[in-house]
Amino acid sequence: RMVDVRQYEPDPTIQQLEREAYRVLDPLKETQLGVIPAVFHPLSSRGSRSEHSSMASYLGSVLRAATRHILNIPCDAFIVKGGNIRGGKLYPRDQQMTLEVLLSELSDTDMYVVEVPGSILRVGLRETWHQPGTGWFQYDDHVQVDDDGYVVAVDGQPLDANRTYHIATLLDFFRARDGPTIGNYFKKKHHPDKIPKHGGGYPMHDLLLEHFASNKYHGLIRACDEDHDGHVSEKEFALLDLNGDGHWDKEEVKMALSRHLGLKTHVDEDRFVEYVLQVPSRRRRHMKDNIPNYHHLLLPSSADKIAFSDLLRRDDDHPTVIENEVVVETNMLNEEEAGSEAKGDEAASCAQPIVNAVETHTTDTS
Repeated sequence: RMVDVRQYEPDPTIQQLEREAYRVLDPLKETQLGVIPAVFHPLSSRGSRSEHSSMASYLGSVLRAATRHILNIPCDAFIVKGGNIRGGKLYPRDQQMTLEVLLSELSDTDMYVVEVPGSILRVGLRETWHQPGTGWFQYDDHVQVDDDGYVVAVDGQPLDANRTYHIATLLDFFRARDGPTIGNYFKKKHHPDKIPKHGGGYPMHDLLLEHFASNKYHGLIRACDEDHDGHVSEKEFALLDLNGDGHWDKEEVKMALSRHLGLKTHVDEDRFVEYVLQVPSRRRRHMKDNIPNYHHLLLPSSADKIAFSDLLRRDDDHPTVIENEVVVETNMLNEEEAGSEAKGDEAASCAQPIVNAVETHTTDTS
């Protein structure tokens, strides 16, 4: 028989054991990577195998931007099968992007960028929406579909059926049994040689961490630039060099992320701070080789401090790209603080199931 356990008082011993077991997650929960814009709220990864997920839309938007700005390769959209969005959570209104969210929502697998004709994209997604399953296609915030489930816009622009689009995705994108038009295009009709080989992609966790770290590095530069001349002087550099040793070290960067950018940090979690410290050395090595290959960014870096001479200059980086990304994120933070009603309305529409022509199914919360 079924018993409603809510009628019983919790056992204090079990509660304490539970708290101790989950304490290992505290450093991950308290390591904030970025601000999740209001447009993606209510934020949810529930039902990712049966309806459009706002978490998938958010992660897709970030991966699209990271592919462009970190990999320096074209990317028109991020499209992924719903089984890869695995958190199954409805997040609170104030949820931000943390290391725990990243690790719980996406497996540490490789992402690939492939070429797909617009005519294939137009019909290829809706085929997966007739019943729940791991192959239910999710897409980023710049992809639009009509009431019948046909893709009508990619990267915010009207779909061109004759154009070839660069799509960031995972290897199960090519699986034909739950996406026949896309799968058969690659496997049977045209280009089986264009299916990327396993192990030749870009690790998603590293790509996202590099992207968030690059944003935060430039955010710290902007925080130091008191005279707003676009450069950081040695005097301005010293604002974050609290011990006066001529370097920004882990503790100083961690404190600066919290004090100047408003990010939560944890004393026992250094992974993200290490990524921030490595931004200048990785970026220079990448540009020196001038090869759009992310594995150059993943080469081991010994950088655990940043000296004034290490700072990226305008000639070293792509300020019109990366700094604009920071500006966008800063504006998003302001929108969060203002509690924009317009953004809230957009968020509500973002969370709705997509099509009228596709059957409605019970939300999958597994």
